[in-house]
Amino acid sequence: VPEGDKNIVLSFHYYNPMLLTHYGAWWTPLRDYKGQVNYPGVLVSKEDYEAAPDSLKPELEQYTTQVWDIDKIRADFADAIAADKKYDLQLFCGEWGVFEPVDRELAYKWTKDMLTVFKENNIAWTTWCYDADFGFWDQAKHDFKDKGLVDLLMAE
Repeated sequence: VPEGDKNIVLSFHYYNPMLLTHYGAWWTPLRDYKGQVNYPGVLVSKEDYEAAPDSLKPELEQYTTQVWDIDKIRADFADAIAADKKYDLQLFCGEWGVFEPVDRELAYKWTKDMLTVFKENNIAWTTWCYDADFGFWDQAKHDFKDKGLVDLLMAE
């Protein structure tokens, strides 16, 4: 990063944990997982792991021990925040969000944690996206499909 250039924005995307943010997404390795997902905490119980198809277990195993919560998000952002401080530049999360079929209670908990970490660290952000499979707006109906998410995002 060139030093002293205030026209630079440090940008990153964030979708972790993928099992939560992309639950049921057809393009992911865990698309066929049908068990319970928890957040915050350990995402997959031992019982749900054991009940999952053997073909999914190698991808699923990491979610049986790792605790996912606001502190994990903070830890994941630590390098980006350190670079922001080092170069005195704006940090921007240009893409983050939760796939629409994900349980809304879980999606909102994760979203609240993300927004808290953004606010704590003056991280500018934009979600992905407003009108497609991670969105809150239905263009055909010209109406909200997830007003709760909009309210959460606009709460500040």
